[in-house]
Amino acid sequence: MKGSIIDEPWITLILKGEKIWEMRIGTWKHRGLIGLIRKKSGHVVRVAELTDNRPPLTNLVAYAEAENFHRIPSDRQGSAFAGGWTTPWVLKNAQPLRRPVPYIHPNGAVKSVNLSDDVAAQVQRQLAG
Repeated sequence: MKGSIIDEPWITLILKGEKIWEMRIGTWKHRGLIGLIRKKSGHVVRVAELTDNRPPLTNLVAYAEAENFHRIPSDRQGSAFAGGWTTPWVLKNAQPLRRPVPYIHPNGAVKSVNLSDDVAAQVQRQLAG
């Protein structure tokens, strides 16, 4: 299982269904269930399905028009765009875990991590049950 590291308030907005695009600097080929890791928490706290990467947004007008999908407020869109956060990762079916699952964060991991078989099994047990 893969995990994606997401900061607040974005991870909470994803769970609420208010944010269905996670803006990133590049694409990710992985599709399917991913663990959502609250940045700097050391825990997988939610899961979602990564279904697609949309083409990068090419200008600030497109960024503003897509605000309902990515939820980045207008006063932060310029810096997000300038920083290269232009590629939407499309998420569906986000759900919380009843108990956060700790994982070991590898040095240098910024965008994603490979979760151990044990962590993936703990996540799957919660989803099943």
